[in-house]
Amino acid sequence: MNLRYFEEWANLLSQLRQGRRSDIDAAIQMAGASFLPNRFFDMTKGNLENIVSKWWDLEQKSWQETPRKNGEVDIKKMCDELEALVDFELHAIEKDVEYVKQKISWTEQDVLSEQNNLLSYAEDLKEEQSEKIESLKIESAKKDAGKPDMPITTQKMATGGSSGSGVGIFFMFLFGFMLGGGLGVYFWNLSKQVKAEYTEQIDKLKIEHRAVLDRLVVFSDVFSKLANGKVRTLPQIESAMRPIKARYESERRKVESSAMKKKEASLKKMAPGDRLDFALSEIEQEKEDLLESIQNREETELEPIRKERETLINMMGDSQEP
Repeated sequence: MNLRYFEEWANLLSQLRQGRRSDIDAAIQMAGASFLPNRFFDMTKGNLENIVSKWWDLEQKSWQETPRKNGEVDIKKMCDELEALVDFELHAIEKDVEYVKQKISWTEQDVLSEQNNLLSYAEDLKEEQSEKIESLKIESAKKDAGKPDMPITTQKMATGGSSGSGVGIFFMFLFGFMLGGGLGVYFWNLSKQVKAEYTEQIDKLKIEHRAVLDRLVVFSDVFSKLANGKVRTLPQIESAMRPIKARYESERRKVESSAMKKKEASLKKMAPGDRLDFALSEIEQEKEDLLESIQNREETELEPIRKERETLINMMGDSQEP
């Protein structure tokens, strides 16, 4: 396949793969858990056959437009491309299987059985397509046979000219072969690089597209619940937390004030010394115990509200707390 048709093929392959994944998503959404492996592999067989068919159409166009120096070599390359194409798609289908497994529980035995059927189907598809490729060689031979023979002219060579002409022709052939092979390798590597870069970009766009769709689904669910009053808004949650915090803060101030008054009373009644130090220490420890108790009760009461607030923030995708 020449470079022009290869670029067209790369775009078409991406569309066909994307269509396969979209069909799979639609089938999962419609059938749910009843979407069985046999249905999945029937879909992938049809998609694989369609991919090979589209590839073959472009190969035929390229074959007709591109001059052929060695038909047998080109036929061999085309058969190798077919082999690589089918194997590449089988690998892509394996990724689709793993994708579906994340959504639906399938037994390994069911999947393995259908995978073996797919492999057999792929081999039959290769064999059938290889016969079509071989037919190009027969058609080329018929066309060559129908061409008129070119007249053979002879020219008297000078002494030693026959040897020099033979060497010259050999080096011209060798140079032409190396030049043609070099260009072929260059364009083959270039096409592989373009295909790899394009496939990588498409895969990234698919991942980003799916992430956006997932986020939109989450947003839709959140806003629906907010509209129906099933979920409190962030201001409502903050309003619910505010009186609880104020109540426990009031308790802390009372404990601090009580401890201060007790310390002042001790300082008035007791003379400086070990007895006073012990009394002040006891008052301080009592205060710390009360404050810790208040903190624990506050955390227990606020915990469910804070979880509700955190969940809402995460669902809305906001990483910064208001």
